[in-house]
Amino acid sequence: MRIIDVKSKFKSKFLSMYEIIYKAKNGTEKKWMSSSRKSIEDLKKYWLSDKLSSPDAVVIVPYHEKSKKLVLIEEYRVPVDDFVLSFPAGLIDEGEGIEEAAKRELWEETGLKLTDLYDLNTVPTFMSPGMTDESASILMCKCSGKPSDENLEESEDIRTLFVDKDEAKKILNSRRVMDTKVLLILTLFVNSDYFERKKYYTYMISCNDGTIYTGYTTDIYRRIEEHKSGINSKYTKAKGFNKLEALFSTGTKSNAMSLESKIKKLSRDKKQNIIKDNELVHSLMDGIKIEKI
Repeated sequence: MRIIDVKSKFKSKFLSMYEIIYKAKNGTEKKWMSSSRKSIEDLKKYWLSDKLSSPDAVVIVPYHEKSKKLVLIEEYRVPVDDFVLSFPAGLIDEGEGIEEAAKRELWEETGLKLTDLYDLNTVPTFMSPGMTDESASILMCKCSGKPSDENLEESEDIRTLFVDKDEAKKILNSRRVMDTKVLLILTLFVNSDYFERKKYYTYMISCNDGTIYTGYTTDIYRRIEEHKSGINSKYTKAKGFNKLEALFSTGTKSNAMSLESKIKKLSRDKKQNIIKDNELVHSLMDGIKIEKI
């Protein structure tokens, strides 16, 4: 099966409709109607490429550290004429990174501040591939602050909800209208300690004099702010913080400390090689799962 041609049927600011002509497995030509956020030119480039395109949107799954609760939103959605339980989400603006978009959308829709990452899925996941090629990255994170609706757009009707595990169970057993992702994430929340666990990171930053500093932390946002301010690190206070160069999720504290130690023993050239090609870090920790962030 393959796509032969595409014709534009309707075009608007955020969404377009296309008639896709494709060849079925028996060789006959078929037609399929599909909606997309892409232009017809970008669609054709996407189909001719072997690579996945960049995600259209980001979905944020926030865990509020202070209250120990998962954050949901209840948003009025016109196509179903009802309030739908979902997670904060939004389109990624042109030139904007996934994490940058996540911070902005979380703040705009809930008034909460993204403070740390659990996981970031950079590979696009498709929402309803039988109807659209719209895709999103899913970002699991920690957040802080108090909910606010001050940043909502006029067209948005959103309520922010904090739920603990007992409340999550009640939602799962109810008949409330919800996004599929809510069903899956609430099931994970109820049946695991995923959101309660600590995550350890090993990081590399460059200093103003060109040297490389390596450390480990459970809160990369706080730690970078400390380095910028010259707090809790004599080295970066003296040398000056330049930027975060590499970040690795190591799972446990002992793995994070071990990787930090191994990187510190490398020559400057080898450290620079790891910054240029993060995959090289795997040679330092045989058999240990290391994820680049």
